[in-house]
Amino acid sequence: MNKMLFLVFAGVDEGENLARAINALWIAQEFHEAGDEAAVIFYGMGTRWVGALESEDHPQHATWMAHKHLVAGACAHCASVFGAEDDVKAAGLKLIADHGSHPSIRRYVQDGYQVTVF
Repeated sequence: MNKMLFLVFAGVDEGENLARAINALWIAQEFHEAGDEAAVIFYGMGTRWVGALESEDHPQHATWMAHKHLVAGACAHCASVFGAEDDVKAAGLKLIADHGSHPSIRRYVQDGYQVTVF
């Protein structure tokens, strides 16, 4: 069984970075469907995607809703810095702060996860 962690650092825009965020979700879903462990964490400016994709008006809202179950959460520090903290909470996602105020990526690696950055 594979273990995959996808980090979305790509900031919010409707071009290349939208493709990065959505593809992270789609690829995580592919691994999940194959019986692998897969998780997505929104990090840096990528934390802003949570609020954008939660909006029912966003063209990728349905994709977000279909894959949201794979999102482990968002970096607590980055969500605070980039103004996404309330959106992450409203989406019912975890603000992750298990290494200071950031997610511990090392913990995932120690648990056998491969890390891919978008």
